[in-house]
Amino acid sequence: FLHEDKQFAKLKAEIIEMTKETMDHLSIIDQIVPIITGMWAVVNGPGSSNRLHSHPYNNMSGVFYLQVPKDSGALVFHDPRPGRMMLNLPIKDTSKLCYAMERQSLKVFPGTLLMFNSYLPHEFKVDNGIDAFRFIHFNIKATPK
Repeated sequence: FLHEDKQFAKLKAEIIEMTKETMDHLSIIDQIVPIITGMWAVVNGPGSSNRLHSHPYNNMSGVFYLQVPKDSGALVFHDPRPGRMMLNLPIKDTSKLCYAMERQSLKVFPGTLLMFNSYLPHEFKVDNGIDAFRFIHFNIKATPK
């Protein structure tokens, strides 16, 4: 795993620091320490995708974008609430994020570090770009001090 490779020590430190800031923003108690449980590189070539999944046995997950060519496969988050499907009312402007959406996606650029709850179902849509889409995915477990 990349989190055990010394070449990724700086990125690992940045991920841990961002996790601490995120946990503080979420009002998580200070007696919790984030530990990276896995970090791996993903290269999605043209036509590839990643199916809907979540990251069990972790608290937070994230993506650090390395290369995002035009028409790369978007990361799409799905609402995890089963009862949400009963709401399904038309949205005024689907280009903007809103709480009533069933799925949400964000525009990202190389260097973007995105974190989310590990239970959140997500997928990478089909990559329609010409060049490979590259990112580092990671998982974090919050443990008591």
